[in-house]
Amino acid sequence: MKYRYFELIVLAVGTIAVLGAVAVSTAAGNVGWQTIVGELLVLLVLAAAVHWGRNGGFIAAAITVVFYVVLTVLAVAQSSGIKPPMVQLVVVLMVAYGAVGVVGGEICGRMKYQLARVESGSALDADTGLYAEAVVRGLTESGLARFRRHSAPFSIVVVTMPSGPFGSLKPLQRRSLLRRTADRVRGELRLVDDIGRLSDGRIVVMLPSTASDGARVVAERLASVIGQSLDTDQEGIGMEVLAMDIDPEAVERFAAALDDGAAALADRSA
Repeated sequence: MKYRYFELIVLAVGTIAVLGAVAVSTAAGNVGWQTIVGELLVLLVLAAAVHWGRNGGFIAAAITVVFYVVLTVLAVAQSSGIKPPMVQLVVVLMVAYGAVGVVGGEICGRMKYQLARVESGSALDADTGLYAEAVVRGLTESGLARFRRHSAPFSIVVVTMPSGPFGSLKPLQRRSLLRRTADRVRGELRLVDDIGRLSDGRIVVMLPSTASDGARVVAERLASVIGQSLDTDQEGIGMEVLAMDIDPEAVERFAAALDDGAAALADRSA
């Protein structure tokens, strides 16, 4: 099952659950309009969490909490004062926003990669669990297409891992260290970002809607994370930033190299 289908299923189930809760609240009577709005806002947080993951869900939850608190203050100003049930409702909804946004977003982020694994074993790199080179090629072409069509910013960070920390490790230990490092790198990214591993061992981070300045910040953060994970000097970690806003030809060459590699592999297997 593709992730977009999973996303639609989650949103459909969430919508049914929230509308059911609204119906129950309405049937109970004595429910203010702000209560109904507060319950419906859960859907917005859920949509952000499912589509953008933990970071998107957290931002949506924070914005929703602020909005609902303001809404409650306005409701209190129009009423006789704060009542215990109102305070309880605010607390419950704030917890719900946080749980749906952060916890739900984290679960959905993990599901994205798990579904890719189930859909096609070749979609993920065996050692790291990141996207394989074939997927990197497709995602890079998609980023280029969006730039050509809509001038949407697109950047790539190419990471060359140092060989030193892996030199004396046994195969299983090497794979474990690679997987742990890849998980830490993935945890630093947005769900809209994609990360894969090429056949030559380089890690590629694709950053849609991100210009070169933002990509450099990401590269610096990832160098620090990788250095900590491998317990090595950051200077030994290769970081190359390719961005459409400063050097579109470099991104085009990178994509062409991936295509050439795929063509060469097809020729050898023919």
